[in-house]
Amino acid sequence: MDSTREMADIRPPIGLIRGLPLYANGDAPKHLRSKSQLRDGLHLRLAPGQQPVCYVRVLYHPDGPCALYDPADAVPAGDQSIGALWAYWARRTCPKCGQRREHIVHGKECGECWRAKQSKLIARQERRCDGCHRLGSKPYPKVTEGWNYKRLCRACRAEFNRKLDAALTEASMCPGDCGKRTASKKRILAWALENHYTVTRWQAVYCPPCDDVHQAEQAKREAEQRAKRERARAEQQAREAAEREARRQELADLRQWALDVLADPATVILDTETTGLHAEARIVDIAIIAATGETLLNTLVNPGEPIPAESSDIHGITDEMVADAPTFANIADGLLGLLKGKRVIIYNAQYDMARLAHEYSLLCDTEAEVAAVAEAVYVGNGGVNGEDAMEPYSAWYGDWNDYYGNYRWQRLNGGHRAHGDCLAVIECLKAMARPSVYEEGDND
Repeated sequence: MDSTREMADIRPPIGLIRGLPLYANGDAPKHLRSKSQLRDGLHLRLAPGQQPVCYVRVLYHPDGPCALYDPADAVPAGDQSIGALWAYWARRTCPKCGQRREHIVHGKECGECWRAKQSKLIARQERRCDGCHRLGSKPYPKVTEGWNYKRLCRACRAEFNRKLDAALTEASMCPGDCGKRTASKKRILAWALENHYTVTRWQAVYCPPCDDVHQAEQAKREAEQRAKRERARAEQQAREAAEREARRQELADLRQWALDVLADPATVILDTETTGLHAEARIVDIAIIAATGETLLNTLVNPGEPIPAESSDIHGITDEMVADAPTFANIADGLLGLLKGKRVIIYNAQYDMARLAHEYSLLCDTEAEVAAVAEAVYVGNGGVNGEDAMEPYSAWYGDWNDYYGNYRWQRLNGGHRAHGDCLAVIECLKAMARPSVYEEGDND
């Protein structure tokens, strides 16, 4: 009969741990015991190889779930030594009150001492005024304020009631200038207590005459705000229209420039590949084509020095490829003949013109000759008239950079060979020469 009642009281496990049932605290079978309960209550110890039957979850247990064993499988325990008994009671003695407990004391105090300390703290807090922080001899009464409550002494409670009465008086008056009372203090206080709000959250009520004035002023303010928004919207639309017109004019100018370049019979496209980006870099590949795509010059150039590996990784030109190529001195005269009097279009003209000037300066013997070459290359008095195509194409592409306040430069994507880059420049010019979206919209 007892075993049947015990089985009826057993609740199902809440899970498994190590393949064994895990019970909540108090739900495990009543006859099972922990290792300490076997030793202390029944004077038993675990048999060799005895395994737990289940586990029980104990809150705040430092070792996690506690293992439970069947006392029927345990064996009698021998007499404990004096040292073992001393260690047993030492673990269960509170260092604060010195009392022996039935459980191991974890920390600096037992549960009874902790509860007593908390009770003292709560009692002290009840005797402390939340207004002036004065400590009294008995608990102060509670004063409700919104969601929270305060414990106030007589003086602070009187000040609180004075402020509350002033707030209620102000809240009960019409917000207009009539000075009429539109709500009772009792109604406002009941609303604040019901909604757990302070009295200052009360929405003041207008009297009928003041309400008409208030509604008119509210309508006037809303009309002014709408007018302000409309003006801001109109100004924004005007700015956007001006920006579109400026962009349309910019694209029209860029298109006209590209059309003039492509239609000019004196236009040639030039590009070079070098040994690097430094000031003394030498040319290793150079190409010149006409605006129609006709190739006028396309040759590798022996720079007279090793080509760095990092440069070869970019354009693919190695020392073996330029070993039998002509030097720049061999093509210098013919190159000037192709460029003099021409409209030379270069993608990033500043860099390529500097490379040409450096190559021609290496062929000069005096400083005067170097200055003359620099003037001929850069100024173009009867020499090279170089025009940059990178900045116009980047402006036409329109990738604006807010940080720098200009258009981002666009990659050429010509394969990093001189002839391929020249052909890519022509494709960029043809793209710029097509009608823009603004002009197509105007035509529609």
